[in-house]
Amino acid sequence: MKVKGISKYTILIAAIILNLSMVSVANETVKNTLFTLPQLEDAQVFADFTNDTPSVLNYFTLSTKKQVTAFYSLQFGQPVTQEKHQNYLTLIYQQEQYMIRIVISEQSNKRQVDIILE
Repeated sequence: MKVKGISKYTILIAAIILNLSMVSVANETVKNTLFTLPQLEDAQVFADFTNDTPSVLNYFTLSTKKQVTAFYSLQFGQPVTQEKHQNYLTLIYQQEQYMIRIVISEQSNKRQVDIILE
């Protein structure tokens, strides 16, 4: 059967292509919908790559390591893991489908906070 000169198979193929295009656009939308990376109020951001996943945010703060840790515990709950090294502390959180790694290190009289979202 023909519909105004177009076969039903052409319509079927067009519908399949349109459906696949819509799925592709939906996947891109989900991929580009990012989890917001909170930062301390006095953050001096020096690197912000949060437009895609994985995301990276780096900043300096005058807050203490303990204050930074408390801030992110309020935001994300208790870390899944916590590793202390001589000059830095790494906190790992799981939020929704994201893993968030926060590294806090001493830099002169400030703390450097590096956040990686994967």
